[in-house]
Parts: sequence; C-alpha cells; structure tokens
Amino acid sequence: MKQTLGTVAVGPIVGVAIPTGVMMYAATMFSMLTVAVLSRNVRMIPMTINGADPAAARNDMAIALLNARCEYILFVDCDMVFPPDALNRLLSHDLDIVGCDYRRRAPPFQKIGTFLPHMVQAEDGLVERSMLGLGFFLVKRRVFEKVECPWFQRIYENKCFLTEDLYFCAQAMKAGFKIWCDMDLTKQVDHMGQQPVPWVIPNEVTK
Repeated sequence: MKQTLGTVAVGPIVGVAIPTGVMMYAATMFSMLTVAVLSRNVRMIPMTINGADPAAARNDMAIALLNARCEYILFVDCDMVFPPDALNRLLSHDLDIVGCDYRRRAPPFQKIGTFLPHMVQAEDGLVERSMLGLGFFLVKRRVFEKVECPWFQRIYENKCFLTEDLYFCAQAMKAGFKIWCDMDLTKQVDHMGQQPVPWVIPNEVTK
C-alpha cells in the first residue's frame, strides 16, 4: 500500500539483492540502472555480496534488507538482462511471489522453471509455476515472515543436489504461497552466457 508524503506519492521500499561471484555483467548493471531511473516512486535499497555460496549470500542479504524495513525483496542474478520497466511490472501484480522464467546459459538452453502438472503451459500473461529461478524474482516481506529461515539452502537429496531456488519455492508452497511467472516479461529477459540467451529461440525443436 502506498503512503503519501505531502502531495508526492511514496511507493514501497524494495530491497535489491544481487549475489555475485567473480564478476557482474556490465549489461546487468546497465539494466539495473535503467530500472532504478524508471522506478521513481519506488524506494530501492541495493545490496550485493561477493562469495562462492549464493544460498548463504541470499539469506544474509534478505535478513539485512528485512531489517531495513523493506516491503519487498527483488532477487537479481549478476548475469541477467531485463527491460527498464521490469520491476514496475512485477509490482503491479501485487502478488506475494512473482518473477520471470529464463533459459540455462549452455546448450541445449533448457527452460529453468517448472509447471504444475495440472496447469496449462501458457506463453502469455501470468502462469502459476512450481518453481522459478531467482534471476529476476520479487518476494513480499510476509513470505519471509511466514517461511522459516534459512530460506535458501542447497541440499543433497535422492542422490542429487537441490538448488536454493528449488528449495525456496518448495518451502513457500508448503506455507501456502503460490509461485507466479510473468510470461510477457519473461520474453524480454535474457540470461547472459558467452552470448545472450533469449526466451524465444528461432527454429527451436520442441518435443
């Protein structure tokens, strides 16, 4: 809910959490700069942690941003490219959890998110998912207040490692939250590898 200060609308406080490894793509930083310029009614608190453990970095940043009274946390990976209005579009949905899907950086460029078995795999509008990656992923404060910390963990289960995005989505769904994907925004998001990997791949062979 927006508060007002005099006649100037003051929007929500959004913490921006960007875990980084050895580098951050210049294209990601430029995308984030354009988002900050366009989102004039949003008070943004950016934070980054450089380290080898992204799950631990996400937990630490979430705690710090919640302590800073953020109403939302936007998780952004250091290798994502997105349009200037991306944050405003996610905020406009007023959902507890909403983000974008994207593809892996290496061939055959699989889609990362997973659909619920009973859901139609729509390519437009809002679609409910069972999991999304954390590349561009907006979460309301109340989700962190209801789901037990640590929210992000990499665990070994059934002879394979589960990533922190899969763990977070599973815990959130157990707590009664839905995972929503903005498919229209998804089509405008690239995942940076040796080349940008768009959502729509020409002449893609589908099974």
